[in-house]
Amino acid sequence: SASRVLELDSALQKAHTQTHPLLLFVPSPSQNDDSPSLYDRRAQVHFLYLQGMCTLHRKFLSQPHFSQSRERCIQSALELLAIQYDLYEYTKLKGENVKRHWYRISYVTHEFILAAMILVMDLRRNSDENSQRGEILESLLKARMVWKEAREESSMAMKVCSVLSNMLQSLGVVESAAF
Repeated sequence: SASRVLELDSALQKAHTQTHPLLLFVPSPSQNDDSPSLYDRRAQVHFLYLQGMCTLHRKFLSQPHFSQSRERCIQSALELLAIQYDLYEYTKLKGENVKRHWYRISYVTHEFILAAMILVMDLRRNSDENSQRGEILESLLKARMVWKEAREESSMAMKVCSVLSNMLQSLGVVESAAF
C-alpha cells in the first residue's frame, strides 16, 4: 500500500542519513583522492540506497496521485545513472590501475538498466509536462556512451548498449546525438 511505501521510504532515508561520514559518496571523481577500494565502497553504499528507493517507489511511478513516489523514483534513477557515469570517469582518471568491473556484476547492470527504463517510461508517459526532460535525456545519453565504450570488454555491455540505444530511439533520439 502507499502508506507502507512511505513508511519504508522514511526508514530508508533515516538509515541513509545515519551512514558513517567515511562511507558517504562524493560524486566528483576529479576531486576525489580516495583509494579505489574506498571509492567503490562509498559508491556501493549510495547505490544500494538509490536501488532501494527505485524498487520501493516504481510501483507508483505511473499513478498521478502518488507524485511523491514518482519524484523519488525519478530522482533516484537519475542518481543511479550519475553514479554509473562517476564510476566511468573515476576509472578514466585513475587509469589502467583501476579496472572497470562494475558492468560485469549482473545486479549492478540490472539496476542501471532499471534506472534507464524508469526514466524512459516516465518520458513516454509524461513527455509534455516533464520539466526534467533535458536532464533525463542527458543522463540516458551518458549511460549509452558508457555502455558503448564497455562493449569491447563485455558481451553484456554490448547487449545493454543495444537495448539502451533502442529505448532512446523510441523517444526519437538518434545515435548521433551528443555523448
